[in-house]
Amino acid sequence: MKKNDLIKLLTDDNFHDSIKKSELPIVIICEYELSLTTYIMSSLIEKLVEKHNQIINFYKVNIQENLKLQEEFSLNDFTILFFVDGNLMDYKAGIISEHELQIMTKRLLMNSSGM
Repeated sequence: MKKNDLIKLLTDDNFHDSIKKSELPIVIICEYELSLTTYIMSSLIEKLVEKHNQIINFYKVNIQENLKLQEEFSLNDFTILFFVDGNLMDYKAGIISEHELQIMTKRLLMNSSGM
């Protein structure tokens, strides 16, 4: 399976149902298609997906095409949202270090009901 197949697409229409139905913790990558930040963060996201795709559901949202989500979460830059049991647990906007991403992911896993 290709890395891109491990990240499912979310839209304004399927976002809330997908979050509620997930039995695993969730990481959502909210991005602008041609953003420099998206480009810079893509390799870190790929590493995260490779390492945790069996225990975390990964999703991607195009902020430009999903204005309801952009407004609901005040998204105006590349942002990573972390959900546990259907609830937003944490988020981070902009460029973050690999170390910070690892810490946030560990926190997500520690707070999930399955761990």
